[in-house]
Amino acid sequence: MACPRQVKPEMPRKALDEGIGGVVKAEVRIKGGHVQEVRILSGPRVSITRPCVRL
Repeated sequence: MACPRQVKPEMPRKALDEGIGGVVKAEVRIKGGHVQEVRILSGPRVSITRPCVRL
């Protein structure tokens, strides 16, 4: 599925300060064209990246 609108990701300030970077894999549930839920599957220091996910 291709997203009709993409948003440039923002790196969390804490990740930038600590030199953490990498790929984050997520599972997204969409209903009626709207994001209902985002689940982080893997990535560097998920505790830092999870709070940055916005619906």
